[in-house]
Amino acid sequence: MQRGWSVVQYLDFKRERDESTTSWVRADPVAALVERIAPTTYLVTLPGGSAHVVEYGKERGARVGGCDGKGFEFRDKEDSPCAHLCVLRKAEWSYNQFGDDAGYDVNGEPIVAHDTAEYVAPDATSTTPRRSGRSVRRALRTRRD
Repeated sequence: MQRGWSVVQYLDFKRERDESTTSWVRADPVAALVERIAPTTYLVTLPGGSAHVVEYGKERGARVGGCDGKGFEFRDKEDSPCAHLCVLRKAEWSYNQFGDDAGYDVNGEPIVAHDTAEYVAPDATSTTPRRSGRSVRRALRTRRD
């Protein structure tokens, strides 16, 4: 599935959790810096790492996502999420279960997987994403300053 600037995949977070993969273990929503820049787009920075643009949402009830990082590009399985996506899933779970600080971004907004159909193609005839690659690059540039 093509979503503007990134490829969005169906993701198997349960397998990551059950197998205690490196991505799952590395993902700590309390230590990560998370900022929503669009309804389904986040900037995620892990400790000691750089910011990555991450798409995270739901399609037909299943979690989907994509990341501009190498961990997502070179993953072992097509439905494996990278650590940046795992941060968002863990944060969403924390918000839903406890409503604690781990479930919110830097702006105090809850981290949730929104239905991508509501935001990516606002009507049946539109194929233009709501957030262009140019505005994502601008948001990244602004954040680095």
